[in-house]
This record gives sequence, structure tokens and C-alpha cells, in this order.
Amino acid sequence: MKTALITGAARGIGLSTARAFASAGFRILSLDRQFKSQEEEIIGERIDFDLRDTAQIPALIASLGEIDTLVNNAAVLYCDPMEQIPDE
Repeated sequence: MKTALITGAARGIGLSTARAFASAGFRILSLDRQFKSQEEEIIGERIDFDLRDTAQIPALIASLGEIDTLVNNAAVLYCDPMEQIPDE
């Protein structure tokens, strides 16, 4: 079975993407920095992680095993001028 890691999977486009991959037979790793509650719909395995903690990303990836597909749906909204947005 192929595995898909979907970031921003707690709601919206990420949740819909997780549903689509699950219906296609993928094992789903649903990652989000803040799932609203224990009762909300979670597709696959829940992974609580804040991607702004860039130093911990290698350890996270190492802990997840083989990933066939990454859907990087998570984002941080900045309204600053482009040159003022931090590289991290």
C-alpha cells in the first residue's frame, strides 16, 4: 500500500485531499499543527506537528517511514512585502 503525507490536513483542501487519496487506496498520514478537537474527522493517522519548527522536520520524516506522495498543503500567510518574508 502506498503512503501519502498530507500537510494542513485538518480542514479545507488538505482534508479533502486526504479523503481523495484514501479513496484511491493510500495509507494517509494527516499532518497539521492544530487539529481542533479529538472528535473532528481525521483521515488516516493523525500527526500533530508545526512545520515552522524546521529543526525538527528531519526527525519527523525519519519517524514516518517510506512516503510515496507528499501533498504540501500547509502554509503560513504573510502580508508583508516579499523581501521582508523570512526564508524559514
